[in-house]
Amino acid sequence: MKFIVFLFAFVTLTSPLSFAMVKPFGHWTLKDLTCASGAVPNPGMPSTVRVDFHLYDDTKFEQIMLRADGWIVARGTYTNTDKQMCFSTTELIFPKQPPFTQPGRPTCWDFQLNAQELSFQLPSNSDCPPGDTLRWNFMLMEPL
Repeated sequence: MKFIVFLFAFVTLTSPLSFAMVKPFGHWTLKDLTCASGAVPNPGMPSTVRVDFHLYDDTKFEQIMLRADGWIVARGTYTNTDKQMCFSTTELIFPKQPPFTQPGRPTCWDFQLNAQELSFQLPSNSDCPPGDTLRWNFMLMEPL
């Protein structure tokens, strides 16, 4: 009986339907930036950063748009099965950062999502100590 309960819980929690219950659709704004090591990130980051999610293809693909100080800096899609945001490198125009990948390959960042908070991290070239990762933490402002 315990095995059946465990199996039901595992299937429920890992199915695409369970992830779909937390829909990221809407406008998110940057809450703070943190370094994985606990170090304080360097100043000079955009003052206004927001992420917009829109339904792209049924429930599997989402359209992502990342804006910083009003400029679109990245556009792409993610699938809810691998929990990664993938941006086209041709759309990445961060002024401080060199390209994260070779041209023509998508840039993918792992992310975490719950009903009100979203965060993703990427290797930091100058904002955190060498070898550290920079975590972008967002909060939901306008659900769609």
